[in-house]
Amino acid sequence: MERENKEKGKTENRKILFFGGMVIAGAALIIIYLVFTGNTPQMFYDVVNEYTALHGSNKSAEKNLFYILSFLGIISYTLYFFITQKVNSSRIAASGVGENGYIYIILALVVFTGTYYFVYLEISPLLLVASLFSLLIMLVDKKEIISGISFFFVCIYSVYAIYRVYVFAGGEKSLSIATVALISLAISSGILFVNRNHKTGYVHGVMIAQVLIPFSLLIFLVSKYKYKEEYLVLHIPYRVQILIGLFIIAFVIEAILIALKNWKKKGNSVGDIISYGVCISIMAFNRYSGSGAIISSDLHHPYENIIGYSQMLELGQKAFSEYIPVSGMYSVIQGFFLSFFGYGQMAYYFLTQNIFYLFVITIIVALLRKQVKGEWALFISMVFLVLDYNRIAFILPTMLLLAYPKLIENKNLWLKCWYLSSFFQGLYYPVFGAAVCMGYFPLGIWQIISYVKSETFKRDIKQISFWMWWAVCSIPVMLGIPYLLGTIRHMKAMGGQTIYADGISRFGQVIADNFLPYIQDASLRLIMYYVFSFLIVVSIVWVSVALFLKLGNVQIKNKKIIIEKPIPAYIALSLSILMLISFSYTVIRMDPDDIYARSAGTVFVSFVMFVVVSDNFIVDNKVKKYVLAFAVFLIAAVSGEGFLFVDTRVKSDAHSIENFSLFRYMSEMSASAKLDAHYTVPEGYVYVENDPVEKLGTCFVLQSVYDSIEGIYNSVQNLDREESYFGIVSFFGYYYLCDIKGDSVMESYTIKGKDAAQETIDLIQKQKTIVGPGISSINNYYFYHWLLTSGAYVWSEENLRFEPNDGTVSLNEILLRNKNMEIAADGASLGRTAGSWGLSMDSLKSIFSSPGIAYSFINTDNTVQAKLKKVIDGDEADFAYLEFAEMDNNYEYILFNLEEAVVQDTDKYPFLKYLAKRDYNRDLTVVVSWRDEAGNSHSMNCAMGQGKLLIPLGGGRGWLLNKHSEISINVINQNGETVAVPDISNLEFLKLREVE
Repeated sequence: MERENKEKGKTENRKILFFGGMVIAGAALIIIYLVFTGNTPQMFYDVVNEYTALHGSNKSAEKNLFYILSFLGIISYTLYFFITQKVNSSRIAASGVGENGYIYIILALVVFTGTYYFVYLEISPLLLVASLFSLLIMLVDKKEIISGISFFFVCIYSVYAIYRVYVFAGGEKSLSIATVALISLAISSGILFVNRNHKTGYVHGVMIAQVLIPFSLLIFLVSKYKYKEEYLVLHIPYRVQILIGLFIIAFVIEAILIALKNWKKKGNSVGDIISYGVCISIMAFNRYSGSGAIISSDLHHPYENIIGYSQMLELGQKAFSEYIPVSGMYSVIQGFFLSFFGYGQMAYYFLTQNIFYLFVITIIVALLRKQVKGEWALFISMVFLVLDYNRIAFILPTMLLLAYPKLIENKNLWLKCWYLSSFFQGLYYPVFGAAVCMGYFPLGIWQIISYVKSETFKRDIKQISFWMWWAVCSIPVMLGIPYLLGTIRHMKAMGGQTIYADGISRFGQVIADNFLPYIQDASLRLIMYYVFSFLIVVSIVWVSVALFLKLGNVQIKNKKIIIEKPIPAYIALSLSILMLISFSYTVIRMDPDDIYARSAGTVFVSFVMFVVVSDNFIVDNKVKKYVLAFAVFLIAAVSGEGFLFVDTRVKSDAHSIENFSLFRYMSEMSASAKLDAHYTVPEGYVYVENDPVEKLGTCFVLQSVYDSIEGIYNSVQNLDREESYFGIVSFFGYYYLCDIKGDSVMESYTIKGKDAAQETIDLIQKQKTIVGPGISSINNYYFYHWLLTSGAYVWSEENLRFEPNDGTVSLNEILLRNKNMEIAADGASLGRTAGSWGLSMDSLKSIFSSPGIAYSFINTDNTVQAKLKKVIDGDEADFAYLEFAEMDNNYEYILFNLEEAVVQDTDKYPFLKYLAKRDYNRDLTVVVSWRDEAGNSHSMNCAMGQGKLLIPLGGGRGWLLNKHSEISINVINQNGETVAVPDISNLEFLKLREVE
């Protein structure tokens, strides 16, 4: 046996080494791939103007990299697994089941502290003191390190709870995280040195602390604000006060009952007495976020989370036939929480958001505590952070539910849960719904096959209750199918523009300031930033597949693949499927300063599931240690440990529509009130009370935002509230605060591509929707062109909006009125967009036709005029492809964020030439101008780029529906001086396809 175990150990070591080799090879592949693709153009198949075009980036190539890495790793490791299995075909006994548990504590602390320091050059007081205390226990009584360190962290949260009681009672002083750590260290060390029976001391200490910790939920009732030089106490809804009181009472009673039952028992471990309430309280306290009644200046994202409830349940809009829930029904649930607990007032948005997540956390802990030991449940509660991103809220609860061993044993019930949860997730947020449903598809198929073959199934189908319960489960599904189909149609319509509209590439981005700050070589830092951004997420797929092979004891026998242990195998495999399907959405937008960006939610879920799989199914301690270390690293790599979010200080305007970063938003919006006695209102905010805009409530609002809200509110008072509108105001926030019925997706800037525009056009024609002036003639060109040329709508100069044509206005009269629409852009700057489109003419040709317009060039005083052979109507040719000769030799290397581009010193760091983005002719701007029929001059401009430009003339004022005989072309340098126009090698007038 000993020899077999040694052989197995060698085999496992070789597998780990091979996996390490995969990581190194993957890192090399990332850099090589980015070197070859980073500066290649994005292939556009539609003219969509947003991030991808504006930055001139190739987002599709980056998205492909995630899949290439994933599948290469899967294939490589699978082949190696079967090869080594063939060489070591004898069955080998498991080893190390009884290894001391303190190793895992030390391992977790080392990974947390080491990663936090070496990646960000920062030291957390909590981690530092916890490491020192664990070292102390190691020296005194290492077998009690689990009890000791568990008590240390529980003690920390009991101090938080005592502080929240102090504040609730009227206390004014703040508390520092260092003070908390030192108090906990003193108490924990005291037990270590005073109590001879360390284990009993710590277990008793935990039982006492568990009575205190629920009072940390008093953070939900913070109501004091420092505004200028005075303190204001705002009302907390009674429903919230009662709810939090009930939670605290229930958790305290649970803790007391546990203490009464276990106080005199001998041999109890900390894991035996950890309560549900303490785990829920800790997780909820860690994730409590926001700035109370200091409301966000962002009028899009917070309202996006609640608008569905407002439109459908308050204003009576019908889903998909009138209002289209953007990307799912996720806004209905959180909207209900705001309505029920916060009276629908934005003053309570952050409060009710935290209430919503408190319920989600309760579900998570209830499922988690049934599947893992108490120590692991406590560990996860302290580390796992529930992010402020309600689309991902139910991924982990669903994953935990379907991984619950006792539920899996009841195949009939498990299949019902899979069926209903997949349907719920599909309605809630389709991408993640598909990811979770398909993640458990292999287990689901195995459950179906094994169930049908079993005697249980033969008995079940003979019972009426079997069919009745399946019928009951199918009722909500049948009722919800129209909504699911509507969601699918909407996703399909939006899918064609997603990567162009929302795609932010990692290549060429400015490195986060706090990432490996001690590395002086900019090239090396950038390499590491790329590797972290791509490889960590992909490695989840690799580890998931490796565990599938390991835990399932997958073998090839008689040319057949045999999975000896399908349940643990398929649970492990579910993570890789979850990630691969989620990539279709999560890797599209790689926000600056955010390593995981939108993948953060699924990465954090993976952390929990790896711990669950490790505790339930992995018996080999060596494998368990590697899996735990990897899981911890997933969190530590972004300083995402929940307990680190207690001492961050709030930035009330962190959540901005221009630069939204999920993880940065979560960290910056963690409530300062956790360790403070009050919120501090930033300068520039005004106190709002008894305002005509009732949905604001009593709150603090940035002055400029308040003025904007009041202006919009006053301007829409004369609207007919029986009518519904599209683009009448710019953001969800205005629709919500002003109780305006919105049709389609409501915010006009959402519809950029042809399919998205067609979806909205089909809907508003049926509903006779009134269309507001908030239409961009460039960003919404398909829709804008249809409004002006279809005859279906008439512009009302009096009401400043498009109104459905009742048939009394002829098409010719409409076209005449629309010649010089003021909503059309004049002097618009396209930035890099024209160059991005121009480099993709091969793929864009199919959406254009060429009217064959002839012209001749005339050069005069640094101006090139293209004289047309015949006068044309602007609608005959609404785009122009303009190509300058030999413009791809002058470039600099830049790194960019969403606001600016920084030129890099490639003389000092030569390798940056391969890692940074090339910015061509950055000092030259091309201006194209024309005159309308009234003789007024109009223009638009764009960056020269590589000299291949696709210019949307029809989006400019005075082009569409006007007669034209010439256009003028000028080039301006960075000083604003007109310079000689480079040789023009091609000019072609084009006609874009139209919506129907």
